[in-house]
Amino acid sequence: MRVHVLIGIDGGVKNATVLSGPQPLQAAALDNARQRKYQPTIVGGKPVEVETEISIKF
Repeated sequence: MRVHVLIGIDGGVKNATVLSGPQPLQAAALDNARQRKYQPTIVGGKPVEVETEISIKF
């Protein structure tokens, strides 16, 4: 599964959208993506939102 995510300044996933993968697993992939926590991205000494794609394997 490929999922597009928006990571907030606190490192939490603010938004997730399935880009590809089987329909029966899409809801589980979104749940998995939304539960993840990342290190905040720092630019110029301040945390910023980041958009990226992640891969989820079942």
